[in-house]
Amino acid sequence: MFQAQKVADDAASGKLTYTRLKQFRSDTMKGIRSAESQGALGPQDANVKKLIGHLTKDLYETITSITKKGR
Repeated sequence: MFQAQKVADDAASGKLTYTRLKQFRSDTMKGIRSAESQGALGPQDANVKKLIGHLTKDLYETITSITKKGR
């Protein structure tokens, strides 16, 4: 939860970088995958999986936008 708060604080202050957001998404995904492999997903994990999906989409859209600007 500390890491999520740090990401939220960085976003609010305009200091959130692509790399930081990607690392947060990757770390969160590792935790979910670990719980899945152990059959230990709880009801709250469905929301975390949705968050991972949204983060992935945002990261993809950021790269797509940057790539299009470079053309």
